[in-house]
Amino acid sequence: MSASIIVFDGANCIGGNKIYVEFDGSGAFFDFGTNYKKISNFYEEFLSPRPARGIHDLLYMGMIPKISCYRHDILPGDVDLSSALNLKVDAVFLSHATSTMPATPDCSMRIFQSWHPL
Repeated sequence: MSASIIVFDGANCIGGNKIYVEFDGSGAFFDFGTNYKKISNFYEEFLSPRPARGIHDLLYMGMIPKISCYRHDILPGDVDLSSALNLKVDAVFLSHATSTMPATPDCSMRIFQSWHPL
């Protein structure tokens, strides 16, 4: 039995928790939220990531981790994840969901290849 925890974001800030836990070959994210300080460095009320570019802007600006488990249909052709961390994501547990963070079921959880709502 082995376990590991990776905190991708959310330490020492409000919002943005992205905590990955792996145990015995299964993996899960605990939250996948928006780091408000990070996003405010690049975006404002009328300036946001470009929807037509999928998750390109979020990856490029470091707002989501460079991991290999995102859905292929939201990755533009110029996004190279060959050096990304390969994680197995069996589940995403949300502490809460709001319409202002990508952790809502309509956005963030659907970015993973294995997304199946319960």
